[in-house]
Amino acid sequence: MAKKVLVSPILSTPNGIMSHGVEAPAGKMVFVSGQVSRNAQGEIVGKGDITAQTRQVLENMKSVLAEGGAAMDEW
Repeated sequence: MAKKVLVSPILSTPNGIMSHGVEAPAGKMVFVSGQVSRNAQGEIVGKGDITAQTRQVLENMKSVLAEGGAAMDEW
């Protein structure tokens, strides 16, 4: 089974050749690419507010993990 590129429909489209993450078949691993505090419309959330930005990044990560069939509480 080949790797699966993950693109969450609730996140803004990545630039260039980037993706939101990758699901690897060996041991069912999901790799989340670097996330920023952008919402689905591509707007930066919480300018100047590290708490709001951190929340958005974690929500983005949660969305990517869900696309790969994983969750934040799995480790």
